[in-house]
Amino acid sequence: MQIDPFIFRIWLSILTRHPNSILWLLRFPAPGEAHLKETAVRWAGQEVADRVVFTDVANKNEHVIRGRIADLFLDTTEVRTDLFLVPLEREPP
Repeated sequence: MQIDPFIFRIWLSILTRHPNSILWLLRFPAPGEAHLKETAVRWAGQEVADRVVFTDVANKNEHVIRGRIADLFLDTTEVRTDLFLVPLEREPP
């Protein structure tokens, strides 16, 4: 998967404005993760880069459960998913 630099910069901007937030991404190959972290440091600083986290791919059910703990779900223009077009079980904050 590739993240468009324009989109990544927007996501980092959101993290900058919302200090209690994280950007939770599916695991990349190690060189890709390192590159994203280094780019985040250059563009937004270490504190923001520390809130870019990676997780292993999960089966669909676990992935949906993970998504339910999020307040906001972002996607890339390259991938776009309908996976999270499911009813929320709680009111948005």
